[in-house]
Amino acid sequence: MASSPRCAAAAAALAVAAGAAQAQLPVAPEEQARAAELSGRCDGKDAAACLELARLQWAGKVSGWVDDARAREALRRALAGDGSRVLASLAARCDAGDGTACDSLGTATLMGVGGARDQARAVRLLDRACTLGCLRGCSGLGGLYGAAQEVKLDKALQVLGRACDGGDALGCSTLAGIYLGVPGLKDMGKAVGFAERACAAGHLRSCATLGGVYAFAQGFRDLPRGVALLQKACRAGDGQGCGLLGSVYAFAEELRDPDQARQSLEKGCELGDPESCHNLGALYARGIPGIPRDDAKAVGVFERSCDRGDPQGCTDLGRIYAEGHGLPRDARKAAELWRSSCQAGNAEGCRRLGDAYAGGQGVAKDAGKAAESWRRACDGGNAEACDAVQKPAGP
Repeated sequence: MASSPRCAAAAAALAVAAGAAQAQLPVAPEEQARAAELSGRCDGKDAAACLELARLQWAGKVSGWVDDARAREALRRALAGDGSRVLASLAARCDAGDGTACDSLGTATLMGVGGARDQARAVRLLDRACTLGCLRGCSGLGGLYGAAQEVKLDKALQVLGRACDGGDALGCSTLAGIYLGVPGLKDMGKAVGFAERACAAGHLRSCATLGGVYAFAQGFRDLPRGVALLQKACRAGDGQGCGLLGSVYAFAEELRDPDQARQSLEKGCELGDPESCHNLGALYARGIPGIPRDDAKAVGVFERSCDRGDPQGCTDLGRIYAEGHGLPRDARKAAELWRSSCQAGNAEGCRRLGDAYAGGQGVAKDAGKAAESWRRACDGGNAEACDAVQKPAGP
């Protein structure tokens, strides 16, 4: 099957970097000028310019890094004005055999941009993009198969393998994520191998993930290499990379530097990484040499972490409300936060919510709801909740 020309060009550019330990893709001066022109036109609400800018972001031809977040934002902006016209144009191009258009339309459909989110239609569009030779479409399709309610790992591995072998960074990155986190398939060696390939192909987040593995993972620890990757990712604007770098400076004895830890975590939080906000809050909440305890600052960054969707941030913010450190004690607010984090799958949040129901703290006392919350926490691996399940919650 012949490749969709524009998608194939992006894949070829990525494949050039294969085999390198890490690579920021080359961006020629004329490409930089073109990206700057498109960015200005996109700011002026030129939908076609926004679509082309998204394509360049995905190809690593703006900053030298494959930037999925900024590409999606450009796609969102393309559809912010006359979205129906843009969607119709993409649909017509997709029907005519343009794999890149199928991929953009599938991504927009999955994001719910320009209309209702429709995962089934997104699968069909990304499948067509992949069939037409757009490797980014294969990567998106494989990610959906891997995250579906009825996980289709065989299909996911097949299409992601095709994308990664063709040089698509997102395909390699998604495979790394599967081997890092899917029960029954966890294989750190394979995860590292795919993350290396994704990082080499210009996928910035994979460089950050790889840096975290080398900094912290037993059996793979190579601190100098990990720090180099994290520093590069952080400088390039990856919030997760900054957050992981901050954790290295906070806890790695060989490199402990409280000021660097705080600065890196603050940068990660400013860049929108919720875990950076949470980890900075944890440092302020407990205090470490060089970073004195500061409850007011802890509250502020826990709030930002929680607002950005980190359930552990909500759990810890609830604990502060329950204990009254840095703000007035509010058991009802604490219970609300624990309910939210429990619903998001945070085991500690479920355990604390169970404790609240058992004691009638901020909620009406309810032994049944206490037991239900503890069971969810126990299923999530919280040992204290497992102990509580064996004991009566009271009348």
